[in-house]
Parts: sequence; C-alpha cells; structure tokens
Amino acid sequence: MTTAYEPADFCDDIEYLGGFLHDTRRTLADLVHDYGLLDVGRLRVDTLGDPLAPAEALSAVGAALGRLGAAFDTAETALDEARRSASRLALVGMSGAERAAQAEQEWVPKENRRRKLAASAKDEEERQWALIDGLPDPFSDLPDLPDDDFPSLPD
Repeated sequence: MTTAYEPADFCDDIEYLGGFLHDTRRTLADLVHDYGLLDVGRLRVDTLGDPLAPAEALSAVGAALGRLGAAFDTAETALDEARRSASRLALVGMSGAERAAQAEQEWVPKENRRRKLAASAKDEEERQWALIDGLPDPFSDLPDLPDDDFPSLPD
C-alpha cells in the first residue's frame, strides 16, 4: 500500500520554509544596516582584481543586497501563493480517525525531512566557510593601521 501523506503536513513544511526565509531576511536587514554604518572615508580595498575605489565597492555591496532583498520579496510572494493553495487541499475518503492514525505513523518521516533540510543548510554553511578559510588573505600586502585610527563603535 502506498502511503498517502496528508496535504496539511506539507502546509507545515511550507511554514517551516517560511521560518527560514524570515530568518534570512532578518540577517539581510542586519547586513544592510551594518554596511550603512560604514564610513567610506575609513575604508580601503585590496589589490586583487581590477582597481576599485572603496565607495564603488560599498555601492556594489548595497546594490547586490538590494537585489537579494527583491529576490526574497519574490520568494515570499511565491511562498504565500503556495500557502494559499496548499491550505485548500485534503485527501478524499479519509475519516478523522484514519487521518490521525496516518499522521502518527508519518510524523517521523516529516521530522526527518525537516532535519535533512536543516542539516543540508548547515553542511552548505560549513562548506562555504571551508572554502573561505582556504583563501589567501587579500589584505596581507596592505600596511597595518594603528588601532587608535579606528573609532570605537557606539553601544
């Protein structure tokens, strides 16, 4: 017999994805805020690649983060559409007791899907950090500035 998943279970997974999207948007908002606090006059650019002024680099970061925010807007719209349509689905011919029994049997696979999703995101993050750790320091050829050249950040 084929296991028929209750469509409401998938609605829960859509909500779970919505949580990831919300957390990622919060991180993006924090990044935009933090980059906005930078004083372009106190920035320098490494010597890798084509010459680039600090103001140009900062502007490029802002533009890219803006595009990322627009992509998140699109993702949120798609998630809302999926949520609206998914919430209307139900299996035909199952009583409440049958659905409850099936839900109890399928709880573990559903939790496993969520764990796999979370583990996949963690594995990707670790892979990205490993790549970054293997790169040479792009600022190694720049002279060190005395620590007193940098103002302390407000609390």
